[in-house]
Amino acid sequence: PNNPTGTIYSAAALRRIADESGALLLVDEAYGEYCGQNLRGLLDDFDNVILLRTFSKAYAMAGQRVGYVLTSPKLAAELDKNVNSFPISTFSETMALVALEHSHRFLDNVAATISQRERLSARLREIPGIHVFSSGTNFILIRVAAADRITAALRDEERILVNNMAAYPELPNTLRISIGRPEQNDAVVRTIHTVMRQKP
Repeated sequence: PNNPTGTIYSAAALRRIADESGALLLVDEAYGEYCGQNLRGLLDDFDNVILLRTFSKAYAMAGQRVGYVLTSPKLAAELDKNVNSFPISTFSETMALVALEHSHRFLDNVAATISQRERLSARLREIPGIHVFSSGTNFILIRVAAADRITAALRDEERILVNNMAAYPELPNTLRISIGRPEQNDAVVRTIHTVMRQKP
């Protein structure tokens, strides 16, 4: 899934690119656990595909900088020639192994986040003047003319920070909202409702 839009490229589209381009296809699956799409099948059919995965998102280990690569044996051999002898600390490696031993807990959290994402998206789509982009991540992107006022109201009244995408010229009037706990998501909806009823 794309950051910051949350949109997903279908496996069929990526398969077509891998097949027709002849170029190396590097796919960042940082948010892969949230989109319900598994691209490992590409590796069975193509030797020009590299899938990058991380423990930063679903496993909440952003500070540990742990990730891994899935690719063909040929590309793996080439990558091995350029890998640092000690790419991560022993602590980070241990944390990753512990996370894998308890992956069901992390994946339960992913499922809860997906459920809340769909709930929040549906509620925001009911508010006139808001466009909610489809998302395959742990956040959603909305387009709304009152983006600046909503950002301020959420910060000042609810102590909730959202990412106003004003710095991106291609994303005017958009907010990137991370999925929170149900009560936080309810506060987001309530605050946006209030702001949208007010005159600018």
